[in-house]
Amino acid sequence: MPILTRRNLLKTIGVLGVGTAAGAGSFAVWRNRGQNAYRQAVDEFFRPADLTLSDNAKIMREIARFATMAPNSHNTQPWLFELYDSTMTIRADESRRCPAVDPDDHHVFVTLGCAVENATHTARAFGMETSYAFDEPNSAVRLEFSPLTTGGRDQPNPLFDAIPLRQSTRAAFDGQPLTNEELDLLKQAGSSDNVNLTLLTDEKQIESVMELVLEGNRQQMLDPEFVAELKHWIRFSYFEAVKRGDGLFTLTTGNPALPEWAGGSMFDMAYSVESETTKYTQQCRTSAGIAIFTGKDQSQATWVEVGKCFERFALKATSMNVLHSHINQPVEVTVLRSQLADLLGEKEKLPDLVIRFGHGKSLPKSLRRPLDEVISWKS
Repeated sequence: MPILTRRNLLKTIGVLGVGTAAGAGSFAVWRNRGQNAYRQAVDEFFRPADLTLSDNAKIMREIARFATMAPNSHNTQPWLFELYDSTMTIRADESRRCPAVDPDDHHVFVTLGCAVENATHTARAFGMETSYAFDEPNSAVRLEFSPLTTGGRDQPNPLFDAIPLRQSTRAAFDGQPLTNEELDLLKQAGSSDNVNLTLLTDEKQIESVMELVLEGNRQQMLDPEFVAELKHWIRFSYFEAVKRGDGLFTLTTGNPALPEWAGGSMFDMAYSVESETTKYTQQCRTSAGIAIFTGKDQSQATWVEVGKCFERFALKATSMNVLHSHINQPVEVTVLRSQLADLLGEKEKLPDLVIRFGHGKSLPKSLRRPLDEVISWKS
């Protein structure tokens, strides 16, 4: 999503007719009402968990609610939850695929892994441990909950506390480095036997990855299907963001909220190779480092595990007041993915995720759809 320049914002304001006193007044009323609706929706969905719950059905709903706070590409929320008494199945919602940017559903299954990780920490907060297995024939993840053998609800878990606070922050960071101790904690959180996490903090390494990000972005912007798909998932107004509960709300990307009919014009004016190059260059150069996740193979089950590792990394970072966001162009453009692997010295494995991280200021949060739209109860 492009950052709207001052010149383009002034053009858009002219289109809106806000230059007149009446237009400015109407715009202010619209904005204030939209802000209130958006804030109420954020407060309602991201409210803290009620850990005093004892009813099993309500606990399962809370586990599902916290699972849907997981990161996901374009905020499409491509998941469906089937709830049972002591188990949960998470399936991909094929109606929310993004074939232009994610033709093999790689991001979808990473997203399911992020949801599994959130569900695991939430279940533990309710005194349950979680085991999971990937159901390959049905391309689904099955979770089983059972009482904890040690500890209970009163055991502190900073990763669980971080779930409603975590966000993908699409803004420049402050450029300050992390300590070796902080980097070690992130490395431990984001690694597993089947997923390798590489943390790049050297300026030359970051520049090399940035060049791949910029080239990937250039190629994507030359693809009309990619641009149309991205625009489809952008929500320009407060009311559209609240009504749909999904997509990339402009406010969360550092852009102003505008009436939906004006937003398309804004996008067309602001979205250019030049503006995106400037944005991603600034984002990379102000980051403390870049995290690259590489799974053992390119199977759906491994992508789920990559998602689990990434979400642990993201939650650990959030608990340390470290922000993050995706710069996945080098894994979304096929020819660049192998170049990124070469950069990492990988001979047989392809990178799965590219994440920048650092200190900075948070942006407004992305909303989620009503829980009843994504869950169903099974007997």
